Amino acid sequence: MITTALGIYVYMNGSAVIYVSDSPPGVDELSLIREWQSLPSVDLIYSGPEDVEKTVHVALKECGILTGGGSPLFIRADEQSKNVAIWIRYKDEEWDNYNSPSEISSLSEDLKIGLKKTIGCYKTPGKGFLIKFSPDGVSAEISSMDEPSRYVFSSKNVYKIYLDGTATNVERGFHEIDGNLFFAGKDGMNVETARFFKDVEMIFQIGRKVAIYSSGVLTFDGKTYRVDMVPVGFWNGDVVLPDRVIGKDKRMLKSTAVDVYRDFILEADGYIEAVDGSWRKKVSCTPLEWYWNDEKLHVLDVCGYYREVDLQRENVVYSKRVPGSYGFDFLKGKVLFMNGENFCVVKGEKIYGKCARLHNGYAVVVEKNGISVLGRKLFLKAKSFKFVNGCLMVIGDDGVWLVKFKE
Repeated sequence: MITTALGIYVYMNGSAVIYVSDSPPGVDELSLIREWQSLPSVDLIYSGPEDVEKTVHVALKECGILTGGGSPLFIRADEQSKNVAIWIRYKDEEWDNYNSPSEISSLSEDLKIGLKKTIGCYKTPGKGFLIKFSPDGVSAEISSMDEPSRYVFSSKNVYKIYLDGTATNVERGFHEIDGNLFFAGKDGMNVETARFFKDVEMIFQIGRKVAIYSSGVLTFDGKTYRVDMVPVGFWNGDVVLPDRVIGKDKRMLKSTAVDVYRDFILEADGYIEAVDGSWRKKVSCTPLEWYWNDEKLHVLDVCGYYREVDLQRENVVYSKRVPGSYGFDFLKGKVLFMNGENFCVVKGEKIYGKCARLHNGYAVVVEKNGISVLGRKLFLKAKSFKFVNGCLMVIGDDGVWLVKFKE
């Protein structure tokens, strides 16, 4: 018997597990354990085809021979067409069927003959232990079976986790909250929806990786790029600064870059252009707020025009003027515009509300002691925030937080 540091009782025969439980076995359990421990346990050393190996394990089980520890049992199998030649050795005993190889249909019975002559065949108890693992512990109960033990893993359906320090109940399984993927499989998990980068001035989310800027150096994927101003973005080895692109070739921009998404640059005069400079096109007046997704650029400019730009075709596919608007968001296929205390809806009915800024349905509010994402987290001592490639970047005195919103 083995008693672990966690107080779990374990009984084995060689390395074959018979009994595992938080509780010691009773009289009936001990009797069954001794029956299984009285059977031979061997260390199977097999050489041969995989399909024959499966039959070998079946024959061993039917002969009451446990595997996983003990004296070595050598079995070699050679197969041709429907015939199998077997050689068995256990200690000083050997057996083979070389003079009359077995057909596949009779292989199991012939194997048992060889095992009986070399090690013997034994009657199994016909019962074993069903070992159940659960969050509450491990237990073992007697059940009808032809092996010493079987395992069952059970789990709770609902777990209590802490989301940014707030307790909440979630179902077992994979979850994505604010773009962060995790698996709820135990109580007490701490799930942070924001990543903090200490002593960093700017970060750029690129797929699952981030480019980090601090003190004139941009670092990404083990490479460093020295620059003389805070970058606007980074794509495929090209660093985009407000006035130029630094890559294989240095290229000056015709206007000030305000954002980068994949290989697109949005500029202060309302143009978008390729990072490599292969094309450039006017899509709006000076951008006030914008949002990128895989297919479109959504931009609201200082003249009150909202436009949707098809990034594949590089042209404007929707345009409408909404005077006085200073921000926008999306809700169930509708575009919502912020105008004072009111939301003015372009593609649907009017909806009214009040907040500081919206992004993907999240209200971002500037407060006296920091910046908060409504219903999520308060970032203390934060100075400003920016939406970058579907993420909220909160800039503080001692670093930057990155919150990835679920699309």
